[in-house]
Amino acid sequence: MVANIRLMLDVEVQPGNQNAGKHTAPGLWTFIEGLAKNRRPEFIRGDCSFGTDEIMTKAEAIKLPYLFKLKQSKNVKKLISDCAWRSDWCYAGQKWQGIESKLQL
Repeated sequence: MVANIRLMLDVEVQPGNQNAGKHTAPGLWTFIEGLAKNRRPEFIRGDCSFGTDEIMTKAEAIKLPYLFKLKQSKNVKKLISDCAWRSDWCYAGQKWQGIESKLQL
């Protein structure tokens, strides 16, 4: 789906118990790899079910940036809490601030 213009590029219907990223990823990769490199999207985005090592490794292998929601596990919540108290936040544009940190998945 092209986000802001609500344009569907492709639709693949799956059974109700096969809606996670691991079930839809094979069709996604087939679609993306079928596009000429100059026609591929700038990046892909998805919910936390796409934030798996398998899917991120594949995206990195084909040099396709990604943005996935992060499942807020106990360690993620701790990292967010720790970052909130740090003083090295930087201006990120449009009145936003950001901070960088790493978490081993």
